[in-house]
Parts: sequence; C-alpha cells; structure tokens
Amino acid sequence: MGKYRLIGELGRGGMADVYLAVAAGPAGFNKLLVIKQLRAFENPQLLTMFLDEARLAARLSHPNVVQTFEIVHDAQRAFIVMEYLDGPSLSRLRRVAKTKGSGKVQLAVELSIMSCALQGLHYAHELQNYDGTPLNVVHRDFTPQNLIITFDGDTKIVDFGIAKALDSQSHTTVGVFKGKLAYSPPEQFLGHAVDRRTDVFAAGVVLWEALTGTSPWQGMDSTVIVQALTTGDIPRLPRDAGIHPGLIEICEKAMAADPKARFSTADQMREALEKVIQSEKLSINRQQMGAYVESLLSDQRKKTRAVIDEQIRQISTLPSASFLAVAPLDTLTPSPMSVIAGKSMPSLLLSSSGARGPNSNSNSSVTPSTPPPLVNRDEGGARHVKALVLLALLALGLAGTGLFMWGRSSQTGVVAPAPIPAPPTPQLPLPTPTPTPTPPPEPAARPAPPEPTPPRPDVVEVRIRISPPHARVYLDGIELPSNPFDGSLPRDAKLHELRATASGFSGIRRGVQLDRDLSLEVNLERQPEPAPRPAPVAKPSKPEVVAPPSEKPAPKPPSEPEDPEYFKSKSGQKKQKRPLLRECPLPLQGSLHRHL
Repeated sequence: MGKYRLIGELGRGGMADVYLAVAAGPAGFNKLLVIKQLRAFENPQLLTMFLDEARLAARLSHPNVVQTFEIVHDAQRAFIVMEYLDGPSLSRLRRVAKTKGSGKVQLAVELSIMSCALQGLHYAHELQNYDGTPLNVVHRDFTPQNLIITFDGDTKIVDFGIAKALDSQSHTTVGVFKGKLAYSPPEQFLGHAVDRRTDVFAAGVVLWEALTGTSPWQGMDSTVIVQALTTGDIPRLPRDAGIHPGLIEICEKAMAADPKARFSTADQMREALEKVIQSEKLSINRQQMGAYVESLLSDQRKKTRAVIDEQIRQISTLPSASFLAVAPLDTLTPSPMSVIAGKSMPSLLLSSSGARGPNSNSNSSVTPSTPPPLVNRDEGGARHVKALVLLALLALGLAGTGLFMWGRSSQTGVVAPAPIPAPPTPQLPLPTPTPTPTPPPEPAARPAPPEPTPPRPDVVEVRIRISPPHARVYLDGIELPSNPFDGSLPRDAKLHELRATASGFSGIRRGVQLDRDLSLEVNLERQPEPAPRPAPVAKPSKPEVVAPPSEKPAPKPPSEPEDPEYFKSKSGQKKQKRPLLRECPLPLQGSLHRHL
C-alpha cells in the first residue's frame, strides 16, 4: 500500500483488523506504524462509523492520546495510519504483575497512569470544532484495555472507535449498547443522554480495580450487574482494607449513580487525585514508570525485538513490488518469512481464518523478576530505558490486547536448493611394475560424469484475472494485492483455496494447485435483480346480453295520395264521394230560410 509494508497482524476488533507496518524512507530509514483497516468495506453503515472514528481521531493531538497520521479511503479499502506505541496495555500490565512481585501493579504506578489518562480524557472532552463549537466527545470505552503504557513511561488513550461526537454522521441505533458492561454507568441502561460524566464513571471503576485488585462487580453475572446499575445499587469500597480515605472518596464520587453527584469534569477528578498523590508522596516520573514496565516485560520485549528486526530485515531485501504473507505476530519467530512477489504495490492483507484474536492467551513462559522499588520524583536516579523496536500494542478496538507472546512460526522461508556439486574424478591406481618389458594396456578413459540436472524453479508464475475489475481476490484467506494479479508464488503440490467476491455479483470459491504455472480468468455472474411484482389482474366482466333485433314488418308500399272527392271501393274501384249536402242555388236557400 504505497509506502507502507505490513509486518504482521496484531489482532482483530469488532469491525477492523490491526496490523504492524513499516514505512521505509531514504538512507535505510524505517518507521514503525500501526494500520487499522476496515474489514467489511462494502457495508455502508460500518464504513460511515469507521470514517467517523477516523475524522475524530485525526483532530486529537495530545501527549496522552494516540496520534493519527493519515486516513486513506478509496474505491477498494479504508484504513487509518496511527502512532506506534511501544508498550503494553494496562490490562496486560496487571496480568503480568499478578505473576510477579506483590501480585498487583504498585499503587504509585496505578495512580500516575490514572492521572495522565484523565488529562488526555479531559482534552478530548474539551475538543472543539474548527469554528469553536464544542464537539462534546465521549469516549464510552475508557477501560484498562485502551490505556497503553510505553517503555518510555508515557500513558496514552487509544480506541475512539465508539466515541460519541456532535458532528458524527452516524447515530447510535436505538437499543444498541456501546461499551463494556463493567465500566458503564446507569444512564446507559436507562436510556438517558451520555456526556463526559459517563467517562468519569468508567475512570472510577478503573481506579477501584487499582485500589482493590478486583472488579466492583466481581462474581456477578450480567443480569445482576444491569439490575444494580438501573436501581442505583453501586458497590462501595471496603473501609477496612487499608485504603487511603481520600482515594475512597474520589472513587465513590466518580462512581455515583446520579451523574450530577460525580465530578463535573475529568480534570476535577485528576486534581483531587493529585492532592492525595502529593500528600502521600506517591509521585513518580516517566523514567521510573518506564523502568517498572521494563522490569515486568523485559523477557518478552527481547523476543519481540528479535522478531520485528528480522521482519524489517526481510522487507529491506525485497523489491518494492513484493509483499510478505502477513501472519499473526504471535506465531512468528526470527526465521525468514514466506514471500509473495508481485508486480503491483503491496496491499493490506486480510489474515487467515486461523489468526489469533486479541484475546488469545500465549503459552510462553515468563521468567519471574522482582520489580525495582520506586523512588519519589525528587530522588531521581532511575535509569532511562531507551525504547527498542517492539510489538505495536495499539489495540484500537481490541479488548485485552497487550504485549503479545511469541510462538514458533508455521511458515518457513522459500530456500532455493543448492546446486549439486560434481563428484570428484576418481584417481586410478598405478600398475604394479613387473619384469615383463611390455607395459600393461592403459585402461580406457572413464566417461565424464553427467552434468547435474539444474534445480527445478521453486516458484510458479501466477496470472489471475477476475471480472468485474473491482472484485477482491483471496488465496487461502489472504487478499492478493491487486486484480488482475501477475506474480510469482512458492511452488507446492497442495490444494489452495481461491476465492473472489464483488458487490452485486455472485462470488466464487475453487481449489487451485501451485505445482505449475497458473493462468486463470473468471467472470463473476451478476446477481439477478428482484423480479417486479406482477400487476393485479382485473376480473373479467360479464358480457352484456344484447337482445337480437326484432323483425320489423316490411314497410307498406307508398299509397297514392287520397283524392278528397274519390274513394276506393272494396273491389278496388275508384268511385266519387257523395257530398252530404249539396250546394243549392241561392233562391232555394232563401226559400228555405223562409220556411225555417
């Protein structure tokens, strides 16, 4: 991935994988870094959450907060490049201390770690946007797993992966709990808003563990813990355990069920803690802190340094187009790694399914040694321990990640067989002299030994093309650096799993052998789009019954116009009509009038 070369896997978190990497510079300069890569890149919700974390982490710049150098988001991947921290987490330091010394981390060390962590926490709470608007950052996972103590004596907060900020583009889903149960305050279970006092409660739990060596919820299952939190039944520190009264007061105030009864800010809690530290002369400096961590983890540090030095040496001898087969660091030894040579720039590789997670326990033995006594800050004289190259313990999102232990590597380097030396020519014995003057016949010259068969190349050329071009290709669970891929892989007769995935396409999984050169081209099938729902079919309407047309009588032939003076008789003859009254001549009419 450009200038970054992966050395090994550190662990896996909820949505990302964490790797140790090296950035090579001019004149043999190498800088160790930590790369956190989003695993489910195709999931838009997880991508938004991941970028929210990256944007927030990029704004944080404080001596007690891990530093983010770069954010990379392109069409193929998303990852964060962060500061390399050389040291264990507080949870790891506590576990190692149980096997050495007094059985727990010295109180002065615990209080110094808490004071520094509260400074970093207060800085994050006070963070503002570029226009001066408070971001109201809440870490929500302030736990010993996310506090790193370096061999230089520094304390740093890591993992703002579930932090709440005002400008986050993603929002907490209703009913989804974020954080760890044992360090969560009541308001997270009552549905109330969280603010900086949520982190103050978690700091109180971490302090409780420092004072007692146990959790306030020791022996309780999750149901009982949630019930106690929702009812405000918070455990109280024992008064007869020899704990300083001032520390009891600080711890119980920080763990108050009502947020209003707690310290208003992390800085107020730090100030109260510093008063007890000064009054009880429990102050230590960075050199003393580093010496204490070194005394508990020196054996593991030496082993880790040898492994990482060997990995860096291997990288420096490889061409820039090659990349190392990334494996969990706790499975490596200082022996050479397997190498995959390609013609593309190195890429972030997903680890194999057998990779150890962050909670994996090592079986490596630990040689007990007594930690040196701590002196007050004004006494000085503590030896300064220079930080050497060690496992990056930046356990962002990784519960319980601390200083990893190392086992034997299951992978060995690819070594070309040495050429077979030619057998020496045998010396023939000289003939014994005899009195016969005739010398014996010379033996025939022996044939020259055959030329040794040149060794078979121990690599095969591999050419893989998967369509569509954005498909991601995996060989035995390790993502190849590019698609298409052209490169050389170690030759063997084993059956390897080749897998290809692409959003919107059906993936493939098949077995391949690397006993000869391989050329493979595969076109992934596009997933069918869901068929549209069929349109509702209308019920057929009843056909209208149309009555047949009735037969009309034939029209009568047109009759002749009737003459008012004629009519037709039954026989059809035309006869003249008789008038009812005939017109009389005028004289007759006059005589009639006279008679009437």
